[in-house]
Amino acid sequence: MTTSIELTKRWVLLGIIFGILANAVFISISIQMEEGALPPKFIYSLAWSFGPMVIVAGMGLYHFLLTRGESVRLQLAKMFMVFGGVCVTIVITVRGVALYEFPGFKPEATDRAAIGAWNHAYKAIMLTQRGVELAWGIFIYMAVILFASAIFAHRTSGKIIGTFGMTIGLLGLFFDFIIWPADPESAGLVNMGPFVGFWFIAVAIMMAVQYKKLGSTSE
Repeated sequence: MTTSIELTKRWVLLGIIFGILANAVFISISIQMEEGALPPKFIYSLAWSFGPMVIVAGMGLYHFLLTRGESVRLQLAKMFMVFGGVCVTIVITVRGVALYEFPGFKPEATDRAAIGAWNHAYKAIMLTQRGVELAWGIFIYMAVILFASAIFAHRTSGKIIGTFGMTIGLLGLFFDFIIWPADPESAGLVNMGPFVGFWFIAVAIMMAVQYKKLGSTSE
């Protein structure tokens, strides 16, 4: 029979592993999309794993912080992380269909009316994808802010990580809201997405360092 602390340790271990894997996938697909060295279907098959990995990483972090006590803040952070993982999965799948499946339905160039309708439909799909992408940003940044504030409040060794995370989350939300519906990069602002990845790597390291101490009463 699995005890509560054993279950917690399993979740934390999964959080560490999938947090690192999610970053590796994000970096890999970003490079491959720029260089185009691998087939699109392979790239998107890899990309589709990103959302579920984000969710597992968030659940692992939730259980790690849960050892210091449950709170509404942690529950909200967990929920936002799950919603963010779902949203980014929708973003990636819709974008994949739009870029690699929808062009197959493009009419003949001589049919101007049909081409016009096709272009409008394509723009509508991409705008929908952009809207869901904004939702992904809202949920992931809110989750980072809440998780980071919990780390700052409970972990003496996590003051820097907590401050870094809250700063990233707040800047990400601010940039998204002031330039919507454009994206930060096209508006000349910094895309905070990669910084979220760096933050999760730092969190994964912190979790790994304190893994053996889980279940003890000491800080």
